[in-house]
Amino acid sequence: MVVDVSEPLLANNDAEAAVVLSNATSQRCAWLPRTPAGITKLSLSILLLVLLVGFLIACAVPGSPVLQWLLDAVEWIDGLPRAWSCVLMVELYSIVIPFGIPITPLNLVSGFLFGFWVGSIVAIVGTSASSAI
Repeated sequence: MVVDVSEPLLANNDAEAAVVLSNATSQRCAWLPRTPAGITKLSLSILLLVLLVGFLIACAVPGSPVLQWLLDAVEWIDGLPRAWSCVLMVELYSIVIPFGIPITPLNLVSGFLFGFWVGSIVAIVGTSASSAI
């Protein structure tokens, strides 16, 4: 295959070439935000994702202060009266779910603290209440 370099690749007119190039660029980067608000949302989303990954990595390290803090929080919730600890767990669900953080650890803590039946009810009520937000 022989390419003829004497023929222009885009267009004869510079304005037409700019339009073709800008259309091609906008189609390629359609997912990028174009407004300052969109850029701010994208930046905050990336920051939240990096913080979440860092938090999960810190929790995975044995003997980390973050893991110890979480275990102390579970013990503190366990020391509260049963009704208050159920209300607190429902509130934790309503805080965690709107941010897109996985709730599997909360489900496990609910089952550990309250047993199968009450823990399931707390998890269902907490999930339903947070999805109404």
